Amino acid sequence: MTKDTPTYEELQERLERAEAILEALRRGEVDLLVGEAEPLVVSFKSMVQERERLRMEAEQLAKEWQTTFDATNDAIWILDKDHRIMRSNKIGEKLFQNLQNELIGKHCWEVVHGTTEPIPECPTLLAKKSLQRETKDIKIGERWLRIIVDPIIMGTREYWGAVHIIIDITEQKKAEQTLRDSEERYRTLVESTTDAILMLDTERRVISCNQGFCNLFGYNRDEIEGESVRFLHASDESFRSVGERVYPVVRREGFCRIEWNLVHRDGTKIPVEMVISAIRSSDGSITGYVNIIRDITERKRAEEEKASLQEQLRLSQKMEAIGRLAGGVAHDFNNLLTVIKGSTQLSLMDLREGDPLKKNLEEINSSADRAADLTRQLLAFSRRQMMEMRVIDLNFTIKNLEKMLRRLIGEDIELVTFLAEGLGKVKADPE
Repeated sequence: MTKDTPTYEELQERLERAEAILEALRRGEVDLLVGEAEPLVVSFKSMVQERERLRMEAEQLAKEWQTTFDATNDAIWILDKDHRIMRSNKIGEKLFQNLQNELIGKHCWEVVHGTTEPIPECPTLLAKKSLQRETKDIKIGERWLRIIVDPIIMGTREYWGAVHIIIDITEQKKAEQTLRDSEERYRTLVESTTDAILMLDTERRVISCNQGFCNLFGYNRDEIEGESVRFLHASDESFRSVGERVYPVVRREGFCRIEWNLVHRDGTKIPVEMVISAIRSSDGSITGYVNIIRDITERKRAEEEKASLQEQLRLSQKMEAIGRLAGGVAHDFNNLLTVIKGSTQLSLMDLREGDPLKKNLEEINSSADRAADLTRQLLAFSRRQMMEMRVIDLNFTIKNLEKMLRRLIGEDIELVTFLAEGLGKVKADPE
């Protein structure tokens, strides 16, 4: 056989393959045979079925993508490379009250800003230039919008378009403004109070302080921030004592009030009242302390003055009691002197000149007079005797008083009087 003539085995193989193909044609599994020696079997049915399957999968994916696209809470636009809107989700339509067919083909700034040109610092233009995410917060009317633009890059970093996300952050901005207003009110309150306020960390180092603290202790803020409050204490013992006595109570009870002596920058001791409170995190752990310090110098001075006045009142009441006692004694003693003096004078009337008893009775009478003078002084001291104003010689009065005082004072006391020559007379109660 020549080279081009098939062998028996080859013919047998072709016959079997042909019979198999004919059988497949009869069953409808094959639609077309192309070629002769090596025929290509083409099945239109399977191709149509595969195409239909792929079409259905694509529709399902598109439906799922659109559902996800519309389910987001933020407005999303797909922009082409000329910044025109190609696609919008439902929120994007609702946010600007436009149907999708009214948005398609418009520049993003036409819809957002109502302008024919992009605004300065337009995040879309910036994203096209930087080829990375750009974000900008803008206010439109009463609303605040956060615009986030992510560039769509194809091939070798070629800008094809962008994903334009718009988030309504009006409530967030209101909350931020409310927080700023609250912080400003708190700052104003803290700075306007005359009490010193310290924020401390858990190691009792200064985090911050108010102007009241600077005014009270003479320090600047930048001098003490980060420093231990040891500088406020006169000694290590004082600092350690507060730590041992106060902070265990604060950690247990939440706060503690104590009166203490702290030190001004110039070394002056300042009596203060301290209220130390714990700052706790959401899990209850202590993250720091607030120390409110009040200068109680005036209060201490008032307390001392009050104590002094109370002591003076007590002494006054004591003197008044003594005066009442002295007045009562003087009154009774004066009654006895009246009897003694009367009896003495009657006895003197019955004695003759030269009688040895006369001198004794005269001495008794003189002593009774001196005792009567003493009782009058006691009555005057107790204010139980009316004031009797007379013109008196002060030198003479002092001399008489000197005699009484010498009898009253002890021998260990020396009494010296200095009288003025030519001293004028005065009108007073000599008693």
